[in-house]
Amino acid sequence: MNETAKNAAYIKSQYLEQKIALEELLESYELGGSTSRSFIRQGERAADSMNLLNNQDLDRLNNAVRSVEQNMASLGDSSRNTLNSLQDELDEQGRQSD
Repeated sequence: MNETAKNAAYIKSQYLEQKIALEELLESYELGGSTSRSFIRQGERAADSMNLLNNQDLDRLNNAVRSVEQNMASLGDSSRNTLNSLQDELDEQGRQSD
């Protein structure tokens, strides 16, 4: 019975450590403490290693990672569109000069 109590206490402490690490990771990103790329890497590693947390606990992390990935993709698309527009404008100015 003592052994079972010790094991239960150990698992509870491990669960709480994982929960705290998850909250710290999310808070760090929300406060600007990590870059988008860094957050994605850390989030993926955390999701793989936090085996005591349930899906509800990890849903916030997974949703945040997906949101960051979508924002990065959107920013990339916007940057490419801006670059293409600038290139078109320069091409037009070059044709007018010719």
